[in-house]
Amino acid sequence: MDIWKNKNNYISQSQAHYFNGLQNAIPVCWFGHLDSSTPKVLTFGQNPSFREFPSYRSKPRFNASDTSPIQDIIKSYNEYFNVNPYNSWFGGIEKLLNLFNASYYNPQFSKVAIHFDAYSISTRKSEDINKLKRLTKVLSSQSKNFFDLVEKFDKIEKIIIVGSHNYDLFKNIIGISNEKTIKIPVSFSKNSFRFIKAEHNGIPVFCTSAYLPNFFGKVNYNEIYNILIKI
Repeated sequence: MDIWKNKNNYISQSQAHYFNGLQNAIPVCWFGHLDSSTPKVLTFGQNPSFREFPSYRSKPRFNASDTSPIQDIIKSYNEYFNVNPYNSWFGGIEKLLNLFNASYYNPQFSKVAIHFDAYSISTRKSEDINKLKRLTKVLSSQSKNFFDLVEKFDKIEKIIIVGSHNYDLFKNIIGISNEKTIKIPVSFSKNSFRFIKAEHNGIPVFCTSAYLPNFFGKVNYNEIYNILIKI
């Protein structure tokens, strides 16, 4: 919150036009029930979409602003998947999570899925945040610090990452070890994809380079799951 409210300390006026200037936009620290005592599966992405916020939509997906009390902000983080989630992205990942006995939405699964972003500030275009090199460095540091706190106090059992770019961000910001990679064809694409199994402080990390939301309606999730667990 301090970084967000004082972002002009981190960027020049010439860089400021890269920010979308969304009214009521706020840093997204996580999505999902982080306060749950249930074991957790973590997913990891780049940065929240500008479509989450009230200046873009009459019914926002993220129902808090930078003027909201901290209790309301935390409630919005925790209840994100109960309100109006970005299903064009999370809906596809949910099907893979279910095979790991986890869910963003459904408490019937034994593990709660939560989502982190490498950069907590939304942008209109995914490349915008990369142009703000000075601020990106600060956001990366904050992301690592926050992840370390969650890892310390919450039971993270698995980390699942979709897309090579998201995996590279996690690797560079959070860190991995014992990386194993295979590249094999899949039934739903003409191309072969990279599948990765690694660890972060003993926590299994699973990644597919296939960006699943781009294959809506075509993905064989059982096929992906079976490849990942056999690496």
